[in-house]
Amino acid sequence: MIFSKKKYRYLWLALCMVLGAGTQVKALAPELTARLDSGNLLMGNMGMLHLQVVLDRGQSFKFPVFDSPTQDGLIMLLGDTVELRSTFSQDTVSLGGQRIQINCHVPMQAFVPGTYLLPSITVYAGNDTAKSMPLALKVTGPDVTAKDSISPDMGPLQPYYEKGYQETLDKVPNLIYYYWWLIVIIVLALGLLVWWLLKRSGKKMPWNKPKPVIPPYDLAMQRMRKLRSGNLCEQGQEKQYYSELTDIMRQYLLGRFGINALEMTSGQIRKAVADSAGAKEGRKYVEDVLNMADVVKFAKFKPLPDENVSAFENVLKFLELTKPVPEEEQADDAGENDGQEKKSDEKSTPKTPAGNNIKNSKP
Repeated sequence: MIFSKKKYRYLWLALCMVLGAGTQVKALAPELTARLDSGNLLMGNMGMLHLQVVLDRGQSFKFPVFDSPTQDGLIMLLGDTVELRSTFSQDTVSLGGQRIQINCHVPMQAFVPGTYLLPSITVYAGNDTAKSMPLALKVTGPDVTAKDSISPDMGPLQPYYEKGYQETLDKVPNLIYYYWWLIVIIVLALGLLVWWLLKRSGKKMPWNKPKPVIPPYDLAMQRMRKLRSGNLCEQGQEKQYYSELTDIMRQYLLGRFGINALEMTSGQIRKAVADSAGAKEGRKYVEDVLNMADVVKFAKFKPLPDENVSAFENVLKFLELTKPVPEEEQADDAGENDGQEKKSDEKSTPKTPAGNNIKNSKP
């Protein structure tokens, strides 16, 4: 009896094990199928790669090919011939029981004509792996002729071929065509180097024309006319008036006789004028102007209107007396020593370049 109970116990345990094993459903391996909308794809057009994954409900999956997209979100196949978008749409279809089908629709483009064999795609689902079959793809380019239109604005290509534009471009070496910008930079750099070397050597640049030099007498007369039209004395600016007047005379002495009066005191100017063969003839006018200017500028003396006019006329007399004389006149004057005093008296009442007597005019 004891043996019989043990026998039934073993049978019961064996039956329970069989029933428990029967209730467990083993998870099936995933399946992956890949297909294209069409085996022909026009270069640049958007096609679609469909990936169908069949797996158990609740099971996760991933495609390792999409783990390393570019910065633009692209997946490159066959080098960079075929481009897949890393973002794609998907939908789920129930197959009954625990099995479902997930359809992934991946956008695809190709830009190089040719026939290609797309590599198989791998999917991971849990610890299982599935691969698709390779797919054949033919990429075709547009059929363009010379009569086709690039755009409505340009029209057909034929006129451009007839005018020889394409033939001209074909004759340009590839080095120039692709690296013209580098050639421009090199030419500019060489130009700057030549300019720097010429400047360093002290040579005059061919494009730097010297400014025309105004003769000292003409420059002084221009400044005198400007000073007279400024009416500084009428505005109570006698100090500025005499500063400008003496500066005109100092500049004239430098340009006409080489006397650096701009850096001299009044006493030094008097001595330099007295020692100058060309300027000492008008020494009296220079001294009178400097004496009045020193009193006004340093002693704050306020001169009368007639004194302002007199100082202005003294500068004019000095300019007229010492202005350069043409060579013809110099030759005539050399043979007329007796007439020098007469000419000196005539110059005592100088005129402006326009010929108007300014003796009684006010600055």
